[in-house]
Amino acid sequence: MDVPAPRFRRIAALVAIDADEKVALFQRPESDPSHWALPQSSVRSTESYAEAAARVAERYFRGRAVRWGSVIGRRWARPPDGTSAVRLEEHVFLARIGSPMRSDPFAADRPDLTARWTPRAVLGDVLREPHSDRTTDLVDGYLDGWLPAGPITLF
Repeated sequence: MDVPAPRFRRIAALVAIDADEKVALFQRPESDPSHWALPQSSVRSTESYAEAAARVAERYFRGRAVRWGSVIGRRWARPPDGTSAVRLEEHVFLARIGSPMRSDPFAADRPDLTARWTPRAVLGDVLREPHSDRTTDLVDGYLDGWLPAGPITLF
């Protein structure tokens, strides 16, 4: 008897930080007006998480210098619990983005997205789960220098 593969989705998310230590968030017009999200994408079967993060940076921040951070947040997929829910595994990459981004839609190929730079002090209030508290801790730890370089597990 063949056992089907578990429903599993790999995500690469990007915490893009500007010179003023604000974080880029995006909103789609069909979203709840209070729903802002990190730039992210599914990881293709032929690429690594890092390659997917580079693709996300190019897609959202085309033409801007990207300096990758030394810390990577990892949110591991939970074991199956008997539900049909898709299991998510996510790696969150930190990057410094050059030149400020405008607040209005900015890419000709993505007119459906609205962007904003959010001060890190209110990041937890603006993001929704699973990115709220742990992303704020990740950003604060990275920018304040109390997280060591390398991967860190996010719960």
